[in-house]
Amino acid sequence: MVQNLQAEAQNIPRVQCISDYGQTICGYNCVQSYGQIRCADWPKGICRAEYRKIVCGPPAPVNWPQADLSSVPTAHCIADYNQIACGYNCAQSYGQILCADWPEGVCKVEYENVVCGPPAPPMWLRPAQSPARQTKFSDS
Repeated sequence: MVQNLQAEAQNIPRVQCISDYGQTICGYNCVQSYGQIRCADWPKGICRAEYRKIVCGPPAPVNWPQADLSSVPTAHCIADYNQIACGYNCAQSYGQILCADWPEGVCKVEYENVVCGPPAPPMWLRPAQSPARQTKFSDS
């Protein structure tokens, strides 16, 4: 059990810490601008500064520290209409911008409104494979 936890801890990417404007913030893909610092709360999240504000997203899945992140794309942000949205498969129309919270989610324009779905299941990430246990047998 302890070995599994140590292996999982070694696979978690290190956070980035930025100190400026009298504050220290730690997280992932941090951005500092306009006297602010913001960081995403998981490695596949992202932040963007526009319109004198910083937005980060999407929210971290609850199981990301135990998950295999290698096949998960990093989110992206779009900015327009004085708004910023970060996530997956973003869409914009008539002053609305939205992004899905997970790669399988889709945002689209329906009757001049942007809608996204389906919602992300709480644990949508696949668990990482634990290192295979090796057992040695003696020749006796």
